[in-house]
Amino acid sequence: SGDAKEGENEKLFSVVRRMFQKWKHRLDTSLTAFKEKMQEECEAYETGFRGRELPGFINYKTFENIVKEHIKQLEMPAINRLKMIADIVLKSFIEIAKNSFIGFPLLFRATKIKIENLKRQQEEHAVAMIQAQFKMEQIVYTQDGVYSNHLSRAKIDNNEYSKKDCSWFANICPPDASNEASMQEMLSHLQSYYTIASQRLGDQIPMIILHFLLKEFAENLHLSVLLLLQDREKMNDYLNEETSIARKRKELKCQMQRLTEARHHMANFY
Repeated sequence: SGDAKEGENEKLFSVVRRMFQKWKHRLDTSLTAFKEKMQEECEAYETGFRGRELPGFINYKTFENIVKEHIKQLEMPAINRLKMIADIVLKSFIEIAKNSFIGFPLLFRATKIKIENLKRQQEEHAVAMIQAQFKMEQIVYTQDGVYSNHLSRAKIDNNEYSKKDCSWFANICPPDASNEASMQEMLSHLQSYYTIASQRLGDQIPMIILHFLLKEFAENLHLSVLLLLQDREKMNDYLNEETSIARKRKELKCQMQRLTEARHHMANFY
């Protein structure tokens, strides 16, 4: 029924929404891990690569390489999340088809094949789009105003953390005042851009999944089933009922006929 389908859709969206929340948690966790990893990389740069720059100046190529490397590490988790959601959507659509075509096994079987083929196609399209997204993320870019706002907040936060001596930054910044300015500047830039990229991926990956695995998948499936039902050569086969249901229908029809005849006899008797 329509109500059952609506309920199934709501259940599906609830499950997918929880998967997106887990993706957001994965990004937040990676940001925390990124902050910890920055300690090693910034110290390595300070000790091994900083040349004649004065403290407080950062090497842009180093900054770019660090953020590109860490963002690239999120690609496989994003694809794995996509594949998990694709399996959930597949199971849900098959269940809807099963409930919609009760008693018509051949029609259900043909629809199930359509669903499985479409799932494979839509999943491939979505994976390609996610891969393209992460290729674009290898271009380190954001709007100047957005970056400036994040950088200002990061510098304020890092200064406060450093003064309180009670945060990850206090452990990262070395006591040597000669390179503390360079470390703090590099860390602020890295934290700012990685936060922006994480927020972008937090929206973009779910949007790709929603478009290919729910919206476009459902639209293509709707069209495929309509075309399936217009196949005149196979229509009779598709509409053949399951043997047990056809037998039950025949028995009920005979019972109804006998009851109708009995009612006529009773009416004539009185």
